Amino acid sequence: MARTHATLTLLLLVLSAALVQCIETQNPADTIQRRDDPLNCRTRTSNDLYGLGLRLGYYSNWLAAWVANNWVPDEIVGAQDSNSIFLLALLASMVRTTVVNTITRLDALILLELCAGTTLSVVTIWGYRTCIYSTKGEREGLHGISLFGGFGTHFRLLLTLAVAVYALWFFGIAACPNNGRLSVSGDPGICPTIYVLSRSLPLASNSIRYPALILASIATFYCGLMVLSTPLALVTRLKKFSHLRHDGFHDTSTRLRYITGASTEE
Repeated sequence: MARTHATLTLLLLVLSAALVQCIETQNPADTIQRRDDPLNCRTRTSNDLYGLGLRLGYYSNWLAAWVANNWVPDEIVGAQDSNSIFLLALLASMVRTTVVNTITRLDALILLELCAGTTLSVVTIWGYRTCIYSTKGEREGLHGISLFGGFGTHFRLLLTLAVAVYALWFFGIAACPNNGRLSVSGDPGICPTIYVLSRSLPLASNSIRYPALILASIATFYCGLMVLSTPLALVTRLKKFSHLRHDGFHDTSTRLRYITGASTEE
């Protein structure tokens, strides 16, 4: 099981990195004239938002988190925190540049791909896809998830929800072909059309937008439901604190211990 998760996660990392590169360098040859000089489809903010140095930083964090998740349990928390910080920076960049109308569709798409590369591969909310949950030992299965549920878990949950909501807005509104909002439709002048994976799939096509909308909707629903259930955990913890104080157990931790029912055996 652990090897399967490791292989699938590595595949997601490679595909995410390859897709970003493919999107960034894709050019609509049928809409431009022949040129003797190299074609440059970079935007004015591309180097600041996702330049080579920044992307290498993202990829290095992915690799470190992948190794920690599968083989170094003591480093999982640090790797999760590091990737959460990078994810927060990406989210802040998207929101800020959208508000001030300096982002283009190309920029937003690449930043969303980087966010997806983090959330769909190495970031874990409840410890799934990690050796703490999947390997045999003292902290396996039912008890592996009990190590999560604190501030870090809820921080990653809120980040994932925010990215999903932005993706829902982007593919539902901003990427529409008839959208007139300059903040996300001011694409490079000599590269007015963005293609994804192949030159037969423009970003504004339903073949790209609808699957992305479905994925963003599922992520928004799941994370939103988890966020709404957070107050229930808080109330339960307060009740536990009240009972412990009433019984005189002042030194006992009030942290909740979670278990999972993800499989029939559990």
